[in-house]
Amino acid sequence: MGVSTLWQKRRRWALVPAIVGAFVMMAGTAKADELRRGGMDPKAGESAVTLAELADQVNPYGYWIDDTVAGRVWRPRESLVGSEFVPYLTGGWWTQTPLGRQFGSIWPWGRVVFHYGRWFVDDKFGWVWSPGTVWGSAWVDWRTGDELVGWSPTPPAELACRMSPRWVFVPRDALTRVDLARHVVERESISTAMAETRPGPQWGVQPLACKHPQPPDWATAVG
Repeated sequence: MGVSTLWQKRRRWALVPAIVGAFVMMAGTAKADELRRGGMDPKAGESAVTLAELADQVNPYGYWIDDTVAGRVWRPRESLVGSEFVPYLTGGWWTQTPLGRQFGSIWPWGRVVFHYGRWFVDDKFGWVWSPGTVWGSAWVDWRTGDELVGWSPTPPAELACRMSPRWVFVPRDALTRVDLARHVVERESISTAMAETRPGPQWGVQPLACKHPQPPDWATAVG
């Protein structure tokens, strides 16, 4: 098989997540649509949903864990996301919207866990989601440079001083690609990537601040 033929086949397979994601987002449940439009004003940063409503959306796709440092958290089933799942990276891509960068997910529960609550790495269970009722375009901190852009999920405020950032970097032109995860900078190059980028708008007052309060108005317009 020639290199050209192999590349074309890989390219076709790379489009599968985007096609699946399009159908998922179009098909979504009625309740998920309510979460998006039901009188909710994202800029207000106010709770427009309840934890029970959010739980209803994610329950079919994962399980709840009670004994973590953040209390009760949720984790997606490995059979759905794979063993190397990373939030805001696996199964999706970034898009620029009037409300800031948002992560487009191929999973129906993505519209919940990538806009509400926070992700962090639990020592025992790995990546888990701590639910919250305040909407955000994406609960991550950003770093940008001439060639690279990076982000790190922000943990719950009470854990921010205890958690090391989990930075992911990709070339700037790869940020919106459906095969985003294929373009991640190798772990051993993270230090170089940090040196070549500068902090973007953060939820906290200072980059990597211990506390990540409700985002101010300007934080929803990440450039």
